[in-house]
Amino acid sequence: MQKKTFRPALLRIPCYLFLFTFFAFLPLELLEGPPTCPTKILLGFDCPGCGATHAFALLMKGRFASAFGENAVFTCLIFPILALVVLQDTFYLLFRADTPSFLSDLLHRGKVWLKGKPKGEKE
Repeated sequence: MQKKTFRPALLRIPCYLFLFTFFAFLPLELLEGPPTCPTKILLGFDCPGCGATHAFALLMKGRFASAFGENAVFTCLIFPILALVVLQDTFYLLFRADTPSFLSDLLHRGKVWLKGKPKGEKE
């Protein structure tokens, strides 16, 4: 009988659940107030990311039309890609532990890139 080992990567799943649940129950009044975007404050116009937090919170509440009004790029392009990456990562963490998910591979490549290649390793 094989001994089960703890995999730290499994901690990402509760983080995903917390993030989505937090925004699903977050009162939208907490997001109101003066703009915090540096582009909006300094230059006076919206950057491509303005409204993404509102759009994410609205998507978690199921209000797609309102989310599209806040930030159409995030609603139509970034959120679906983010959702697919999270779903694929969760599936691989739960059912395919022997193969790395897209996100695991991306995180590993980023860690290697930041640290640099070990001495003696050729490209």
